[in-house]
Amino acid sequence: MTLRRGFTIGSGERVVIVEDVVTTGKSTRETAAVLEEQGGVIAGYASILNRSGVANPFDAPYESLLALDLQTYDPAACPSCAKGLALDAPGPLAAIGGALHVSNLPVHILERMADTARARLARFGTADLQLDLLSPDRAAGPGGACVLWAQTAHALLAGAEVAQRGVPAEEIAARAARALAAELDAGATLDLHASDQLLIYLALAGERSHFRVREFSSHARTTAWLIEQFLPVRITATAGAAGATGVEIEPRPAGAGMRN
Repeated sequence: MTLRRGFTIGSGERVVIVEDVVTTGKSTRETAAVLEEQGGVIAGYASILNRSGVANPFDAPYESLLALDLQTYDPAACPSCAKGLALDAPGPLAAIGGALHVSNLPVHILERMADTARARLARFGTADLQLDLLSPDRAAGPGGACVLWAQTAHALLAGAEVAQRGVPAEEIAARAARALAAELDAGATLDLHASDQLLIYLALAGERSHFRVREFSSHARTTAWLIEQFLPVRITATAGAAGATGVEIEPRPAGAGMRN
């Protein structure tokens, strides 16, 4: 692993490493090692999601927006890896929740985000929101984020937005709430971002998979095309009358070859 694009670290320069998801922390520690070789000092780590199973898998301060205790398996021993995924309907809505934070900003900004998120999602029920106000000892600079989710009988859907300079707190929360509401209204079983990330794993399974998504994005279409160039699968997306798109990942018959 090396630093690219002319990126340099000065000797003694303090660095915070930020990830989207931390699972084992291996790649994050490899990044830290490269930075330390350049003379950098690791001040801390942060991620949106911590699924490592421990509060802090690193040797410096670490903060995450959300922690989930998910069971992991060795690939050879995974009981579900060869099975397809069949998600035809989300099922009844069980709960609406969220995690909101702001750092080094007045508390009223966090409260305004929360009030807007609750109001925008009120037609689905009362949102149980976790609010976190980060002070300078936990965050280096100003910022914030709003992550909202809906737990149904068969699905976990989400919508999120990161704070931006000049954008009101109400708009940040409204964008996240609109995204989640769109998933629920469409009857999606995987949200917009989860769907394209799961395509490669479903393509490696030995059985047919199918799910519903509110939109089969250009990113997902590109991913599907690329997968078909290397794996013996066919991925199709069919728009439904209710607005959701049905996606199928089907193994090709033996000897059928790859798609040209």
